[in-house]
Amino acid sequence: APHEDWMSLAEYLKLCKVSGMVPLIGVNYNCHNYQKCNETKEQTIPRAVRQVEFVLQQGFPGAFW
Repeated sequence: APHEDWMSLAEYLKLCKVSGMVPLIGVNYNCHNYQKCNETKEQTIPRAVRQVEFVLQQGFPGAFW
């Protein structure tokens, strides 16, 4: 699907909040093959941490990871 049709993490969390769902979030910190990623593991791990922190800040401490 075109990128503009994708749901952002913020949109997904808003949907979860209004519907009473617990979000299920995958944190991909190494792309299963980090050599094909545009970032190194040293860059992707902090990105994954920021994603977890964002979800926690949105009020979902019990999110499934």
